[in-house]
Amino acid sequence: MKFCQNCFIDKELKRIIASQPEKGRCPICGCDNTPLYDTDTDQTIQQGFENLLDIYTFKEDLPVSFPEDEIHSLADDLIDNWNIFAPPLSSSNKHKILSSILKERIKKDNNLLNRNVGIVQKYDDRYIFEYSILRSGKWEDFVDSIKKENRFHNSTINLKMLGSFCSHLVTMYKSGKEFYRGRISENLCGIDIKDMSAPPPRNARPGRANAEGISRLYLASDERTAIHEIRAGAFDYITIGKFIAKQNVSVVNFRLINQISPFDDSINPLIFAINKNCLEKIDKEMAKVLRQGDSHIDYIPTQYIADYLNSREFNNELPVSCNGVEYKSTMNPAGYNLSIFDKELFECAEIKTIQVSGLQYNY
Repeated sequence: MKFCQNCFIDKELKRIIASQPEKGRCPICGCDNTPLYDTDTDQTIQQGFENLLDIYTFKEDLPVSFPEDEIHSLADDLIDNWNIFAPPLSSSNKHKILSSILKERIKKDNNLLNRNVGIVQKYDDRYIFEYSILRSGKWEDFVDSIKKENRFHNSTINLKMLGSFCSHLVTMYKSGKEFYRGRISENLCGIDIKDMSAPPPRNARPGRANAEGISRLYLASDERTAIHEIRAGAFDYITIGKFIAKQNVSVVNFRLINQISPFDDSINPLIFAINKNCLEKIDKEMAKVLRQGDSHIDYIPTQYIADYLNSREFNNELPVSCNGVEYKSTMNPAGYNLSIFDKELFECAEIKTIQVSGLQYNY
């Protein structure tokens, strides 16, 4: 069977298919003049799936205590839980591709894709303690502990494991890359350009990636996102600064969490499987916006993670130092934000002041 890279969103599978010499029309998605992978002549992708299948246990071999809601058909788990296939692809085409990739296994077990499976280690306390980012496997336990028990030397998180996954999320922005920052001003005269950067430590209020008194530069991908993020009211004045990277800047990009591939040779798919939910929680928490009345203590878990990414312990494992974190914008889903550890990496090149003419509420 033949298919093309556009049938997938998994970056490793797309890379393998893009290197194929044969080009033509994909019989699955219909894309023209695209590299085609042929399961009859190439076994690279098959081997990756074989490794992934090894992490599963058939239902009849699962412990009696294994949760029923964690048991799924093999096909459904591969399709729904691993971000492998392009969403527009029909369910029948996804099953066809899986049947073709796993044809050798299916010869031995005709019902393979329909068999119910689970991952035993997700509920093995000893395995979780050693290989999970969170010693208990639960984000809620970490949040409760770091808020109420030990804020600075917390043993509920495995920083080495966190660092190993975050090293796969590094994004580099080249010198000259533009970002934006907005500040509410008193009038149309706006704010002076020299005051548009991060506040001095004495004025630094707590945020999602900084504790009170620690100054970090928060930037947005575009003007609209910068405006949304400061949550200005109707008829407020906003000064928007354009910030230019003065050198190459590396950030841990939490928006890439769902793009980590189980087919990456440097990723252990079993360890990835037990940490997948935790990584998605971190992504969600980094983008979380506090409501009026919420406490800034709710930012402590992500502040702890950001401080670790700014530590020597984490950066010694990287080819280039981490300069900040990137996360999606909840206020404007089309944009994203950065929290930069060192404000001197960016220069505010120009400013303009606008007035909000109106607001639209969605509910």
